[in-house]
Amino acid sequence: DGLASVTVSGSQTVPGSSDNSITEYTLKEETRAQNYAITTKKGTLTVKALEGEARIGITIRADSDEKTYDGSPLTKESAALTEGSLLQGDAIDYTVRGTITNAGEETNLLTEAAVKHGDTDVSENYVITQENGKLTVSPAAITLTAGSASKPYDGTALTKNSYTKEGDFVGEDGLAGVTVEGSQTVPGTSPNTITGYTLTEGTIADNYAISLKAGTLTVSPLENDERIAITVTADSAAKTYDGSPLTKDRARQTAGTLADGDT
Repeated sequence: DGLASVTVSGSQTVPGSSDNSITEYTLKEETRAQNYAITTKKGTLTVKALEGEARIGITIRADSDEKTYDGSPLTKESAALTEGSLLQGDAIDYTVRGTITNAGEETNLLTEAAVKHGDTDVSENYVITQENGKLTVSPAAITLTAGSASKPYDGTALTKNSYTKEGDFVGEDGLAGVTVEGSQTVPGTSPNTITGYTLTEGTIADNYAISLKAGTLTVSPLENDERIAITVTADSAAKTYDGSPLTKDRARQTAGTLADGDT
């Protein structure tokens, strides 16, 4: 007589205790069950929590993120295990809070960190180090370039009160005014410069990295047939002899037209 088989069922993964039970048995052939009063008793499965130096050291860090200013909030609600290893079946559980909209830096705060096995908190088996991340919004790049212009010499000042813009403002942000200063009259070149600008109401200057570039004003000399023909004639004078020198230190333009402002 005897047992042909015994089935024992039980499992304990996380710290704690649970029953280990005999759920079934079979007797050998020819063994009469009525000859035996078979009693089954449960065993106990116990998993102890790690203690002291046996606990596992891990580091959980909130993720960082960055972007160029676009008027919308930057958030990053994730975190990662950056040091140490989890036991099989364990996973980190966390809460991350942080937001930034305007250009600058803010902390991405890891407010809660734990380790779970399924729905069971097993953090007591770990030494958890929490680290925050960083959220960074960079200013949007804008380039303002003063206009350039050129012309042949005509005696009048060459100016160009215009500019071009590279890069975009966000939403209702923008420029209220731009001051461009530059003047070139005689043949040669000089810079056409943006000397100042103002932003529209509500536009935050720190959200933009505005670069200024100068244009060029060029006046070219007249050449060949373009050159202006003029005649300058010394004045004449006459007198009766009186023993003193006769001089006349003056001249005048007798033909052609000077360019504006020339003498």
